[in-house]
Amino acid sequence: MRKGRHGAAFTRHVSAGAGNAGCERFIRTLKQGEIYIRDYEDFADAQRSIERFIEVVYNHKCLHSALGYVPPAEFERSLHEPKHVLALT
Repeated sequence: MRKGRHGAAFTRHVSAGAGNAGCERFIRTLKQGEIYIRDYEDFADAQRSIERFIEVVYNHKCLHSALGYVPPAEFERSLHEPKHVLALT
């Protein structure tokens, strides 16, 4: 355990970076698909555009390998659909 500048104790886990992989990938997608290619008029415009990107593009059009190459919205819908079980007779 180490002490920070102000005396607060903290620990550093070797595998902490691996846990952020999904978040880091999302941020990269957001930057490349929206932020770097747009000029925003103000903060409100940026917020509206980013929310639209997440809801319309990311959740409904981007395929995710961790979800079986389907968009998050489709994957979530599939969780709520009744499962069909074949009965063996």
